[in-house]
Amino acid sequence: LSQLRRAIDFVPSDKRQALLNMMAALYANDSETLKSRKVYEAVLAKDAGNHDALIGLMRLALADGNSAAALGYLQKALENAKEGRQANIERAMLSMMKGDYGKARDILKAVTDANAKDLQAWSLSAAIAMQQYDAAKDAKEKETLRKELAHHTYLYYVKDAPEIADGAFDSLMHE
Repeated sequence: LSQLRRAIDFVPSDKRQALLNMMAALYANDSETLKSRKVYEAVLAKDAGNHDALIGLMRLALADGNSAAALGYLQKALENAKEGRQANIERAMLSMMKGDYGKARDILKAVTDANAKDLQAWSLSAAIAMQQYDAAKDAKEKETLRKELAHHTYLYYVKDAPEIADGAFDSLMHE
C-alpha cells in the first residue's frame, strides 16, 4: 500500500480521489481502520461530497457500532449520489436505519421489479422481513410475516423459482 500511496502522487488529480478511496478500502479490509479513516477524511477535505469516501466512513462507523455516525454519513452520501440502482439501495438502507421498513420495502420492491435477479435487494428485503418478524408485537403482524415466509418456501420448494438468494432463504427458514 505504501507503493500505491507514492504512485498516487503521479496520477492526474481528477483520478486521484478514486485511487485514494480504493486505498482506504484496502486498509479497511486489512483491519487498519485508523489508516482507512484518515485517507477517507483526506479525500473529504478536498471534496466534502465525495460519495465513495462517505460510504466508506459509513461502513467504518457501522463496524465500530456507531449507528448515529453511520446514518449521518449515509444521508450526506445520498445528497451527492447519482440516480440509479445503487442510490435506491442506499435509500432503502437509510430507511432501514431510520426504522421506516415500509418505505425501505417499497424502494427494494421497485429495484427487484426492475431486476428480479438483484440479490442485494432481495437480501435486504429478507433482512427487513426478519427484523419485522422479530419486532412483531401482535399475532396479526406475525401471521402476515409467516405468510411471507410461506410464500418464499412455496416458490423455493414447489415452483423451483426462488425470489431470494439461497442464503437469504436459509436465513429466513432458520428464523
